[in-house]
Amino acid sequence: MFNYQEKIAKLRANESRLEENKKALKMALDEAENRCTKLELGRRSLDGDLQRFKLVMNDKETENQVRGGSNFFVKAWVESSVCVKEGDG
Repeated sequence: MFNYQEKIAKLRANESRLEENKKALKMALDEAENRCTKLELGRRSLDGDLQRFKLVMNDKETENQVRGGSNFFVKAWVESSVCVKEGDG
């Protein structure tokens, strides 16, 4: 009978340890999901900024074309940053 009590005590200790591990993993998962959400919100904000910048640049380019000027270098920089951004994802 003592042998069974010892086994039960070991199983309960093991169960308790596993429950603690489960709680720690759940907490780590929640923290990782929170970081992921914050990063996604930051990425969306930057995408919005980029889209607004591109619209401004297109407006300026159109304005310059009407006036006979050129915004080639600025446009090339914007397009190269878009290619890098899309290549990262």
